[in-house]
Amino acid sequence: MSQHDYDIANQSFPAFRTDLNNVLGAINSSNSGTSRPSGAVEGTIWLDTTSATTPTLKFYDGADDISLATIDYSANTVNWLDSTVVFDIVGDTTPQLGGNLDVNGNSIVSVSNGNITFTPDGTGKVIIDGLSHPTADGTADQVLKTDGAGNLSFADAGGGKILQVVTAEYSTQTDSTSATFADTGLTANITPSSTSNKILVIANHTNTRKNGSTQIGLKLFRDATEIRQSLSLGDTNDASRIHFSVTIVELDSPSSSSEITYKTQFNNKQASGTTSVQMGGSEGVSTITLMEIAG
Repeated sequence: MSQHDYDIANQSFPAFRTDLNNVLGAINSSNSGTSRPSGAVEGTIWLDTTSATTPTLKFYDGADDISLATIDYSANTVNWLDSTVVFDIVGDTTPQLGGNLDVNGNSIVSVSNGNITFTPDGTGKVIIDGLSHPTADGTADQVLKTDGAGNLSFADAGGGKILQVVTAEYSTQTDSTSATFADTGLTANITPSSTSNKILVIANHTNTRKNGSTQIGLKLFRDATEIRQSLSLGDTNDASRIHFSVTIVELDSPSSSSEITYKTQFNNKQASGTTSVQMGGSEGVSTITLMEIAG
């Protein structure tokens, strides 16, 4: 480390050689010293070695010294000090941070209506203020929900919300003299939007009759699966009775997002006399309503 006034006077050769070597030493050491070189002029750059481990690189503007950067000998890094120093990362196609990015009260913005995209690698997730976001989109009309532990996922908007309604009707009279269950003809299809949703089934059988000493049994099916036990209707001691608006109501959890068929079956419980559903033509219209309920 050395400095020089950069003034070489007329002198003998041995002294001139020493003076010249001192000038070259000052240049070679970036004018290192604990104070500005006495020969500094506007534009002189010098290294302030007041701190032996983190000296400061300075620029003399003719009146004052401007600190440009500190040199960290231990970390082998240059730490620029002036906030106006700007690094151009446009040409760096894979820039990396050496620490946290502090926006310092500013914003991350785009221009020309551009998107701001965050794409973690592999199974990584975007975590904003401790909330972990899902890595795939949900289905239409779903919303984000939290598990209370910082994990977000898509779910149907508001538990209990009716998402769709399907109705069907059947008016053909169907009779039975058998204890074996058979279709009433009342059926409807629905495709749930999520496996977590439920289906409210309301099956209303109009003008249901038993004739003779018998009873009527009713069952509700999801596809081939019975989901409601049979109902015993009528009085075995009454020779003839008509029952209006016999209704089955069931809140089903199909755990499926594929098309589902709901239907009803009936039988002649004692296998004597005749049982009937949808009697009376236009007055005997049975209906089934399926409502998808958000889970």
